[in-house]
Amino acid sequence: EDFDLGVLKSASSKIVRTQPDKTIVVESNISSPKSSYSKSVSWVSNNLLVKAELYDKKGALLKTVSFPKYSEVIKGKWRPTQILIQNVQNKPKTELTFSQHKVNQKLREKDFSTKALADDF
Repeated sequence: EDFDLGVLKSASSKIVRTQPDKTIVVESNISSPKSSYSKSVSWVSNNLLVKAELYDKKGALLKTVSFPKYSEVIKGKWRPTQILIQNVQNKPKTELTFSQHKVNQKLREKDFSTKALADDF
């Protein structure tokens, strides 16, 4: 669910403050019953997500997600090269590192079939 941005479609968001360094803090209240989260607070700097806090249905901080490294994949298009996820309630951590981003690959619908996806493993 950490990467299911569909739950944000049910969210109502507002800018809660702009920090002195121009970082914008956005609070999103999530109303989807499918979500494990009640809200998220996100920090956005230079149009890039820097970090997010995810709160459980009781309103307690559940996870933090940070995006410490980005790379420019094509002119003006940035993607994270590192994502750090920490569950603050039960302590597991996940680190995702992306070493190659490929864009404009002209993928076809059949590239996403069960067979095509299984062939890569």
